[in-house]
Amino acid sequence: MDPRLAERVALVKRILNSNWYLTLSTVDENNNPWVSPVFFVTDKQSNFYWISAVHSQHSENIARNHKVAAIVYDTQAAFGMGNGVYIKGTVEIVSDDKVEGILEMITQRKRETSPDGQVTVRDASGFKADSPWKIYQLTAAQVWTLKESFEPKGYPGDFRVEVPVSDLKSI
Repeated sequence: MDPRLAERVALVKRILNSNWYLTLSTVDENNNPWVSPVFFVTDKQSNFYWISAVHSQHSENIARNHKVAAIVYDTQAAFGMGNGVYIKGTVEIVSDDKVEGILEMITQRKRETSPDGQVTVRDASGFKADSPWKIYQLTAAQVWTLKESFEPKGYPGDFRVEVPVSDLKSI
């Protein structure tokens, strides 16, 4: 792997592992944008998962249009040093047969974020069939991060550089 690409893959991994919220961007039936922060986990295939009510605005938007954009940004970065993982992809509701495995990943990550390691373990049946809560899966089609900053005409700026999704597997 190219050393610059390896650095970008490591950056993506660091940002995803050290931040708990993904900001999800959807659009409604009139193409009005809507953003929502969601607590997320990832799997070894670079899919992103979260729990949401089916009647929340972003879930209703997804039901109409599965295409989304998202960002996980480094909330600990100093001013001028920020970076993020920019994602474009599609979302679907996790099938009932996969709910238990994904729910365990979410529960484990919640334990990692809890000050005392204690979390309420939810029963998988609360996310299956006609439940008002579902687990959603974002399958990334494209992922970017920011390249080094530059200053055209003295004004600071950034630009994105794509990180191939295939290189992010198993992060």
